[in-house]
Amino acid sequence: MYTGIDQSNSIYPSENISAVVDNDDWTANMTNVTVEELSDPKIGDKSRAWRMRAKTQASFTVYRIDFVKYDYYTTFLISGTTGVDYELLKELAQKVADKVV
Repeated sequence: MYTGIDQSNSIYPSENISAVVDNDDWTANMTNVTVEELSDPKIGDKSRAWRMRAKTQASFTVYRIDFVKYDYYTTFLISGTTGVDYELLKELAQKVADKVV
C-alpha cells in the first residue's frame, strides 16, 4: 500500500498556454486505464481534472489536476492504493496557484 504525489511545472508563451490545458493527447496510449474527466476545480486561470483507474487493479487510483495561471502550467498527480485524496490534491494545487504572480 502506498500513496505518491508528483508535480510538474512549465512556462509557455502566453498566446499558447490555453492549448496546453486543452490537449488530451496524453490519454491516447492508456489502454489499461479508465480515464474520467471530473468537474473543473477552478484553479488558476484555467484548470481541468481527471480520475484514472487501472482496469487490472481496481484499487489503484490516480487523480490529476492541470492548471494554468498567466504563462505558468502545472500538472499535479496523486496516486496509489490507499490514501488517494482528491481534496488534498486540489488544496495543494490551489496553494501553488496562489503563489504564482
